[in-house]
Amino acid sequence: MARIAYPDSPDVAELMRRFPPPLRRMNIGRMVSHAPTLVAPYYNTYAAVLQSLELDPQLRQLAILRVAERTSADYVLVQHRAVAKLAGLTDQQTSAARPLDLDSTGYWSDSTCYSHVQKLVLAFTDEVIAGARISSPVFERIRSVLTPREIVELLLVIGWYWTACRLTTTLEIEPEHALGRGVISMLEAEQARRAGQPSAAVARDAARAG
Repeated sequence: MARIAYPDSPDVAELMRRFPPPLRRMNIGRMVSHAPTLVAPYYNTYAAVLQSLELDPQLRQLAILRVAERTSADYVLVQHRAVAKLAGLTDQQTSAARPLDLDSTGYWSDSTCYSHVQKLVLAFTDEVIAGARISSPVFERIRSVLTPREIVELLLVIGWYWTACRLTTTLEIEPEHALGRGVISMLEAEQARRAGQPSAAVARDAARAG
């Protein structure tokens, strides 16, 4: 049971009416409605993370899962393991986004299910969460595979989801069934937008493999 009761008033119902029903029913959104001036920015950011970034959807979801694992945020894990599978990640990739050892080169040494770029994103996410600064080797590696825009988007995704995870863990928000129709619709829009134009990260992985 959540530590704070979910708002239940005509004002909140009216505030949430502008959003699709599946999003209105999400416990985290209901809890955010305690701060009514932040509801629209919250859902607008959520939508942007799913459909309005240049950063590859799979890389976004790996970063989100990594943040959720490191913050023990079951709510976010329930939601985004399902979202990540829709984005094309495998069961192994979504379940393995958890603490792994880096070898001397800074790569994930004991996992073969990730591509080169995915490993770097996971290592980068770890360092962002762990401290105030990123080591030069990890930063130079991420800069070699992502554009400046993608790096900034990745940092914002990590930071925003760290906040969302802490909201769910501090207030003990109960996970609900993942993947409302509204989330699926946003992912379908993202896939349509990207149809015929593979992401830069995917292209770089393909070039590296060749």
